[in-house]
Amino acid sequence: MDVRVELSDSNPDGGEDPVAMIYSFAVCYGVFLIAWLHRTLARGCSTARPVHDVMSGLLAALMLHCLTAAAHDGRYTSVVAGTARGWNVPCLALRLVKNAMLFPVVALIGAGWSLPEPFVQARELNVLTAMVPLQVYMAIATTLSGDGGVAWTWGHAFVLVQLACCVAVLMPMGRAIRALRKEADTDDKAARRLGKLALFRQLYLAVAVYLYHTWMAVFILKLLVGASSGYRWASVAVDEAAALAFYLFMFCMFSPAEEDIQLEEYTEELIQGGV
Repeated sequence: MDVRVELSDSNPDGGEDPVAMIYSFAVCYGVFLIAWLHRTLARGCSTARPVHDVMSGLLAALMLHCLTAAAHDGRYTSVVAGTARGWNVPCLALRLVKNAMLFPVVALIGAGWSLPEPFVQARELNVLTAMVPLQVYMAIATTLSGDGGVAWTWGHAFVLVQLACCVAVLMPMGRAIRALRKEADTDDKAARRLGKLALFRQLYLAVAVYLYHTWMAVFILKLLVGASSGYRWASVAVDEAAALAFYLFMFCMFSPAEEDIQLEEYTEELIQGGV
């Protein structure tokens, strides 16, 4: 018996197709990368550090991931005998790269390597050293866990572990900030270290908020719009917009051209406000 089946998908409204929107985020990351390279390389910035080059690589991975994700979601993937071959392979590879690079970059910044002289003490550095490999492992596991069934449940458990790692890093920073507040009025060195620690605590708080948003807000939105509705693009838009806002916050806060001035101003505000 010979069976011939023809299927067609006219997709008249494109409601489920977020390809154009993902391409727009890729353009945003491309412009962001060019501006970042101009600040760190073209202008010959004297305060640029090797970690800023790693941050450039992270931006490049984000841009390329958006491009491959758009191509993959644009129905360029061919399926032969149940095995998908095409844009899904580079899309998954770049997703692994960008997720695995995020926490080492945050840790390098948090350890002070974006500054002329790292400042983190041995105890805080030990916490970072213990948490970062676990966070990288969890990020990779979350990427590979998939979007459904038991793997979907494990993926959300991995996000909870990442949030716990952020809390574990924030706690010693909070204790150090409270101790340095007592010395800041009489010791200029302690006052400057107070400003640095408080600034990097803001970074880890931003990471925790970003992870919680990705885990909870996007998940709820996906449930509301439904997998088969014409508004699947909404959850993609919220997810990508949150990621772009987080990276803009992190990169602008630790821009090599302004970090020293920003730290001095922030330290004065902390001392005056008693934070």
